[in-house]
Amino acid sequence: MSSSPYPSLVFTQQIFTRYGCPLIVVIGCLGNLLNIFLLRKKTLRTVSCNNSASFVNLIILNVGIVPSIYVADRPWAMTEAYCKSRNYLLNASQQMSRFMVVTACFDRFALCSTNVRLRQFSRVQIARQYMIPAIIIIWLIAPIYMLIFHTGVNNSCTYIGTVALFNSIYGITLVGFTPPCLMFIFSLLTFRNLKTKQQRQQVFL
Repeated sequence: MSSSPYPSLVFTQQIFTRYGCPLIVVIGCLGNLLNIFLLRKKTLRTVSCNNSASFVNLIILNVGIVPSIYVADRPWAMTEAYCKSRNYLLNASQQMSRFMVVTACFDRFALCSTNVRLRQFSRVQIARQYMIPAIIIIWLIAPIYMLIFHTGVNNSCTYIGTVALFNSIYGITLVGFTPPCLMFIFSLLTFRNLKTKQQRQQVFL
């Protein structure tokens, strides 16, 4: 008999992990590879962060889901090394993907700006040489505490003590709050810039 108070939920999770997750990996990888292929065309290279986000999403799928499928029937494989490496790589790649989308939103805002200097930031060369490398470096460093403090307890990966509180704050602020807020702000600013341009065009007509 299962030790879980909700054996049906545990069984459903096991079935989904075993049969649903492989399907998600296959469809997700095909979709991201198609994105990378399409966005390599010259006419679609105006936002290079989109292509990089697709590449990072491939890492997320393979780092986040594939190991989960493997350990589903092998709880002994959930070692401390597994917990540390998987959670670090997964968080780092997820944050890279999120902030590349944020950068793409900023790119659209800069492109629509009436400020000539700000429009310079919308160039593909700026994104490739400065923005994308900066995002990668920052999010390889920021979650490094996961490699130090993450541990395996009773066949599950967890944090203990004050590190658990720090991880919760990190998750709420830098994962759950900051990226969507920045996307929303840059989208509003882009809309405002487009409205301003439209009004100016109507004045000159």
